[in-house]
Amino acid sequence: MKSVLFSLSLALMLAGSGAVALGQALERERKALWGKDLNQAVRAAKRLGRLRTAKSLDLMLETLKLGAPTEYCKARGKCTPNLAVELIKAIGQHRSARAVNLLMIYARHRNAKVRSTSLRALGVLRDKRLAKRIVRAVVDSLSDRDVQVRMAAAWIISYRTKNKLDLPGRGRLERLLIALLDRGDTAAPAMGLAAIGGYDTARHLAIHLRKLPERTIAKIYRSLLVRRDFGPDPIRQWIVRALAELKGQHATEALANYAANPPKPGLKSVVMANQFME
Repeated sequence: MKSVLFSLSLALMLAGSGAVALGQALERERKALWGKDLNQAVRAAKRLGRLRTAKSLDLMLETLKLGAPTEYCKARGKCTPNLAVELIKAIGQHRSARAVNLLMIYARHRNAKVRSTSLRALGVLRDKRLAKRIVRAVVDSLSDRDVQVRMAAAWIISYRTKNKLDLPGRGRLERLLIALLDRGDTAAPAMGLAAIGGYDTARHLAIHLRKLPERTIAKIYRSLLVRRDFGPDPIRQWIVRALAELKGQHATEALANYAANPPKPGLKSVVMANQFME
């Protein structure tokens, strides 16, 4: 009995000392975050991202809500986005639903890097209840004037698809990406459509085979062909013929990749790809 009581006392003492040490560490990080040295504040944000505790997240959220109020920024009358960006990255590492409201606000920040970083932090949240809000931010950001923000929105589509996270409204997202492609943006649509593109994407590219860059068409088609969920095979055959008609370097590489890495056995489209490669 005495040994049990001793063990409990020791456990409580260790837990208490751990809490004190954590509190002291957080106070040091708070001073660094709000101090006169911006570089120290940035390093503190990075450390807090690795310190996966509720209190460390609270400190970062509090600091970000106040606009990252370092003495350095007050002295200048304004602040660079560096600290906000690092805080948002660190908050994203916690993947906590508690951060969603603040991240949604910062996804509309005046600085493009802050907007794109906030989007990526939103995109990794796994709570199903937040999926519609995340998609809403993606939809808004696909029309952003800055390419890095549009790329961040497309990255969310790709990330959530690959990691089997909820992504409601895929049809609408596909249409928005296609419209973006028609307006001359190739980077974001290529990433997003590679993940969620379906029949509409395949058809649109085939119709505009000579209007869009060969590299962009080949990149999207290549990704569609190797997806196990894409099909049926007649659509794959259609894509193989379109790639063969393009006759460019990237189109040829896409056909070779498909022939070498068929997603399923016995596909006629794979046989066709091999024939075109001969």
